[in-house]
Amino acid sequence: MAPVDRDDVTFGYRYILGREPEPGLDYQMAAAAYPDWRALRHSLLNSYEASAHVYGAIFQNQTRWVKVPTWFGRQVHICLSDVAVSRDILLTGHWEPDTEAVLRSLLTPDSVFLDLGANIGWFSLLAGDLMARADGQGRVIAVEANPALLPYLMASIVESGLAERIAVKPYAVAAATGLVQMDASLAGNVGSLSIASLQQPLAQRNVVPAVRLDDILADLNRLDVVKMDIEGAEPLAIRGFTALLKRFRPAVLMEFNEAALRDVSRMSVRDFLKELAALGATDLVIEAATEREEIKRTIFAAVGTPIGTRVSMTRFGALER
Repeated sequence: MAPVDRDDVTFGYRYILGREPEPGLDYQMAAAAYPDWRALRHSLLNSYEASAHVYGAIFQNQTRWVKVPTWFGRQVHICLSDVAVSRDILLTGHWEPDTEAVLRSLLTPDSVFLDLGANIGWFSLLAGDLMARADGQGRVIAVEANPALLPYLMASIVESGLAERIAVKPYAVAAATGLVQMDASLAGNVGSLSIASLQQPLAQRNVVPAVRLDDILADLNRLDVVKMDIEGAEPLAIRGFTALLKRFRPAVLMEFNEAALRDVSRMSVRDFLKELAALGATDLVIEAATEREEIKRTIFAAVGTPIGTRVSMTRFGALER
């Protein structure tokens, strides 16, 4: 059988992935990675990209929920119309493996973990499983605002045998108590929905209570790790969370979305980082390549009480200049 050549690679991309190869692809290296065209075909057919195309063709616009096993042995409900968290879990068995690894390194069997923007519960279940397997005293507080996700989040927790360890708080988090709205759609990325004021027109909406974390978690006696992924409401959440942050100094793993920050909190990423610095945020992990050193200088030059914050920007695009 003839060895793989440039034409084989090009045809494979076109007919299996439905696109041209990436500009700058090293064809010689790509071809040398496969002993023959069957190996090339097998690799492309089993790639995440090909699987995602098939997933979209089969499940697009289906809002049916199904239960699937996790790699750590628990069950999680996923939505077939969800093109982000649910799709990745079904295709790869993981959701954001880098974040999984960081959380596992931070959590202990006795940690108190706050999962802000719990979505369908992947990280809450992961943390709860870690604590349960070690027979620790740790617990998880899963905060999720989207009413469409809550029944399935709760079902996953109960059916995984973690109901005594994971508490669900069905709220949006903000700087002040009140009401906000969220799009009621389950199409696309169901975890990317942001909160908005009630005055903003939405074709279909859910009205959601917004609370201050300092109020609803005032009885905590420890807080070790926080994961925050709340689609642009991070500054609002921090302003209602400062007492607990200063009291417990937890590690905070945070995701930024530049457009969502502007839409929801009316802030640039740069201004939010300065706000964090003013709180005394230190031990920051900046994973965005763009202007990394400049951000580090901005943060570490801040004066204040350290709160041991870790900031992950794995999903963040280019910083504004």
